[in-house]
Amino acid sequence: MIIACPTCKARYRVDEGKIPPNGARLRCARCNGVFIVKQRVTPPLQPAPILIAHDSEAIRRSLVEIFSRSNISVAESRDGVEAFMYIQKFKPKVAILDVALPKMFGFEVCEVLKREEEMKGVRVILLASAYDRTRLRRRPENLYGADGYLEKHEIQEGLLPLVQRFLSEPAEGAPAPPPEPQQFPSEKPPEEPSATAPEEPAVQPHETGYTEEQEKEIEKAQRLARIIVSDIALYNKDLVEEGVKTGQFFQLLERDIKEGRELYIARVPEWIRERTDYLEESLQNLIETKKKEMEHYQ
Repeated sequence: MIIACPTCKARYRVDEGKIPPNGARLRCARCNGVFIVKQRVTPPLQPAPILIAHDSEAIRRSLVEIFSRSNISVAESRDGVEAFMYIQKFKPKVAILDVALPKMFGFEVCEVLKREEEMKGVRVILLASAYDRTRLRRRPENLYGADGYLEKHEIQEGLLPLVQRFLSEPAEGAPAPPPEPQQFPSEKPPEEPSATAPEEPAVQPHETGYTEEQEKEIEKAQRLARIIVSDIALYNKDLVEEGVKTGQFFQLLERDIKEGRELYIARVPEWIRERTDYLEESLQNLIETKKKEMEHYQ
């Protein structure tokens, strides 16, 4: 989460998860002023027959437009965790998931859903984020239990007919009762900072030192890393599981990782690569997630 000091406009990166519900006092390292930062307010998701999960707002808008022409209501999610929680609560008829979602890959959401008996009525469509155009000539042998799979070039013509077919299927079992309205405790506004003796910030900000354009480049690098790793996992499910199980992940997937690394180096500026290796982070996150998943289902 990027915030700016209201006085001198210095920009800081703050871990939103560490901000208390009532907000936190932050002290600007540049002008020494104190201001209050609060968590972003996300409108509560409403039940809809279709869920679209993609971290790109522009792509979500284009997908929503496909269904708006047919008067089909749609809910939206920005990451895998949010999508998974929405599906558990509202059980939409169809969930359209980008395979490279942040926090939890789309194929991971799909795999977990298909293992839960009460979620089997939810049809899952995976949208590919393949970074290697030659892979468009073949489909992954294993789709993690997904009911549909579309490459980027198939979405405009193929998505609506596929979803309409799923929507026309008879519902399995009795319809779920409507969700109960959520009750939120009244939020106490944060206290104003004292003009004489301001407290130390509850969350210590870290100044990014980057311009808005540089922040966008960093986000692009993070997404590219997720795309590369999701593509590796999508096309090599058995090797990924074997590699995690035996500790030979990097050896078994050496060729694909090398190919992904070359693309990452070619597209990500050197100053970002020197700052953080997002590709390595994504690979390690995949390994850790698979380890936990295997332990859970043993």
